[in-house]
Formats: sequence, C-alpha cells, structure tokens
Amino acid sequence: MSKNKAQYFRILFDLQCTKSLASKNRGVGNFSSALFASISKILPKRDVYSLGADQNQEIKLPEFPDWKAPQENQEAIDSVAYCAAAHSIKPDIIHISHLFEGRNERIITPNLKLKASTQIFSTTLYDLIPLRFQEYYFKDPCFKRWYMSCVNKLRQLD
Repeated sequence: MSKNKAQYFRILFDLQCTKSLASKNRGVGNFSSALFASISKILPKRDVYSLGADQNQEIKLPEFPDWKAPQENQEAIDSVAYCAAAHSIKPDIIHISHLFEGRNERIITPNLKLKASTQIFSTTLYDLIPLRFQEYYFKDPCFKRWYMSCVNKLRQLD
C-alpha cells in the first residue's frame, strides 16, 4: 500500500469456484458469490475485484493453451501466468474462494512464492472433512495426493 492511500486496499477475489463443474451449483459456489457481493456492498471505498466470475471489475485470466507438458510443469506455468494477470491490478489481498478446486478440471491457482512481501493470500475453508475421515476419502491414492497438495498450499497462506 502506498502512503497516500493508506485507508484503501485492493482485494482480488478468486471466484473460479463459481464456474467450476465441482462447485458452481453447490454451496461453495453460492457462498463464494454471496461473500463477494456482500463485501462489495459494504466496502464501497475499497477496490474490490473478481477473477474467474462475471462480476464487476472482473480480471480475466488469459486463455491458457495446453502446454503439452507434464501436469506439474503445466500447473507451474499456469500459476505464473495467474500471478501476472493478478499483478495487473496490484492487489493487497488475494482471496481464493475455494482452494480445493481443480481435481478433474483445469483450475489455475497462484504461485505463492511469487507474492509481494506486503501481499496477503487468504482462503475460505470448506473441505477439511477428508482429513477427519481419511480411511474413507483416501482410498484413492490419486485423490489423496491431489488433496494433500491442496493442504500444502493451504499451509502457505496467510
């Protein structure tokens, strides 16, 4: 934040979950849209942006090609591109509405190592049930690996 704008800060809401196949018609998508709408109404002096949803002041992610790379490399390239798109508005806070997205579809998440030192990354927690009932949810090793990678990202948030 600059000195002369200390009373203002920019919030970027990552609302990709409002369009994902897994969440758009479920509570996660609805709750995320409602949170964004409420904050937009009660904080009129602050800059509030959305990413990945048809809202006011939407930041569009570019169309990402199929990089023809292994998945982990593709995710790394995508996350750098995400950070570049987000950086265009210089947000003080990036709120990822649902970190546990993208298992069966391409949902781009930021590279948390690229955040500015003054920037805050946050999320809303919805899906911690698999940690409580691991014997049921982690029967599929692919799901466990994906889920635990999301948990590792969660640990890096502010």
